[in-house]
Amino acid sequence: MSVGLFHRGLQWRKQRDNKVREQRAALAEERGFDAGAGAGAASAAEHVDSFWEYTRLVGDADGGTLLPPEQYAVVKQLAAAAAANRLFPVWRCLQTGVDCYSIGPDSRCFCGHSYKSHAW
Repeated sequence: MSVGLFHRGLQWRKQRDNKVREQRAALAEERGFDAGAGAGAASAAEHVDSFWEYTRLVGDADGGTLLPPEQYAVVKQLAAAAAANRLFPVWRCLQTGVDCYSIGPDSRCFCGHSYKSHAW
């Protein structure tokens, strides 16, 4: 990705976030309540980041229903503990010395599922 493309994307996200804030403020004035109070006034990018974090940690192990916050907090603690003691097996090409594959949540298990689809 070029630097110019990155800056254009960053500028677009800031404009979008400002537009959402303005719309929330207008809705709050119109209806007499704070539209962003329940959402913690998080930006769209923060919501997307939260979604991707949840998807990487939980994957398909939740059976299609979101975990309660208490259970998700336990999963996050397990992930932090696993990251502290993580093994990094790789395949290294002997001719070039380049590591070609690292195992992580998106890697495939012997059963054919991704590792993130298995429960912790």
